[in-house]
Amino acid sequence: MATRPRDRRKQVLAAAARLFWQHGFHRVGMSDIAAEVGIGASALYRHFRGKEDLLAAVIDESLDWLEDAMAAAPADVDGTIAAVSEVVLARREFGVLWDREGSHLSPEQRRAVRRRLRAAVERVARPIADQGLMRARAVTAVLASVSYHRYEITAEQLRRIAEALVTVELPGVATEAATAGKDPQTRCRGGRPSWSPPRGCSPSAGSRP
Repeated sequence: MATRPRDRRKQVLAAAARLFWQHGFHRVGMSDIAAEVGIGASALYRHFRGKEDLLAAVIDESLDWLEDAMAAAPADVDGTIAAVSEVVLARREFGVLWDREGSHLSPEQRRAVRRRLRAAVERVARPIADQGLMRARAVTAVLASVSYHRYEITAEQLRRIAEALVTVELPGVATEAATAGKDPQTRCRGGRPSWSPPRGCSPSAGSRP
């Protein structure tokens, strides 16, 4: 009598992630996932209540992997980006699944995912000295972009692209140190980001349309 593989759950999650990514949540049935793993649909329901439950588990597992990798990585910028580069390529489906299929999660599940993603961005920002949060958002956007294409790229290539965003000059962006303690109206007259006025400034303050 054949024994059940110990990693059956991991096999199911990997198959579900791949099929949801390639075909879309609505086009994939539980029977499709079961067939991919080589089990009956009834056996699949022993592990998961339905597709929504399975999608939530796929997303949670990807975030678990990301958080574990970041916790084990060196605390510096290079180590953090290298760790995330490896994870996003190993879990290439995550970005699309969250962006395109996240609406199928419950409101509580979506809030939990957003909290975990914010914490991940803040972890990337922590060792970046200049405009850390802004640069971390750019870095994580580049890293997550691999979910939206299927071009061949190595973790090393992805890491080098992301690391360039840490040191590139940001023209026209006033640093927090440069604007600290200044009157908001003074800040509006120079050095503010062109796409967003500082808090307390009107879009036209300090300049004419």
